[in-house]
Amino acid sequence: MKKVMGVYSKWRKKRDFAFMVSRMDDRLLKDVGYSREQAAYRLSQPFWKFD
Repeated sequence: MKKVMGVYSKWRKKRDFAFMVSRMDDRLLKDVGYSREQAAYRLSQPFWKFD
């Protein structure tokens, strides 16, 4: 059960990050420390490797 919750937690982190990136413009992404390229790289990773 712990493993299932861990996988779900990582999936939820990636989902929340994708939503945040889709709603922000480049200026706001820079304020939180991400460029568009860094965000695209993180979103291209599978959710089980998302940290």
